[in-house]
Amino acid sequence: AARWRGSQHYQMYAADIDAVAAQSVNMPPAQQMRPPKPQSWGSQLFTLIRRYVSVIVSDKGFMALMLILPAVLGAVSLLIDPDKGLLVNQNAQTGRIIPNGTATTVLLILAVGACFAGAANSVRELIKERVIYERERATGLSRSAYLMSKVVVLGMITVIQGGLVGAIGFATRELPEEGLVLGGAVMLELS
Repeated sequence: AARWRGSQHYQMYAADIDAVAAQSVNMPPAQQMRPPKPQSWGSQLFTLIRRYVSVIVSDKGFMALMLILPAVLGAVSLLIDPDKGLLVNQNAQTGRIIPNGTATTVLLILAVGACFAGAANSVRELIKERVIYERERATGLSRSAYLMSKVVVLGMITVIQGGLVGAIGFATRELPEEGLVLGGAVMLELS
């Protein structure tokens, strides 16, 4: 400490600061220092949704992933027998409905793709904001408002992505007027 106080660096940078006496701070009595009244649940929800949307919009990598992933997943379904539509096949002689394997496969790929897109959106949220959540939770953040903000924002994103997956997957296929897999078939009772 003595060597530091005798050095030229101390004299140039710190001596003036140390020479100024510490000033006292007037603290209000403990009764006047009350924590702020927590916001209502709806106000917290609106604030959290607004903040979360601005975080997502500012994250260019996540925005690109949100657009590219459903496009790729929808395009995968186009690779499956693109010449066959999703129409129900019927035997001309017997009139029996023949299951359309292409329709089943395409629908399975689209459903799994939409679920995968939704899971990819939410998996980042498990760890990303833990420190912020704990700090805000200590100041009165409602758990349910926090959870609902994530559900609302990610739900809207996932619905849009699911629509994009479906639009791409069904764009080049002929769609039937009634059910895709079973058509107008009567369910059989299994004995």
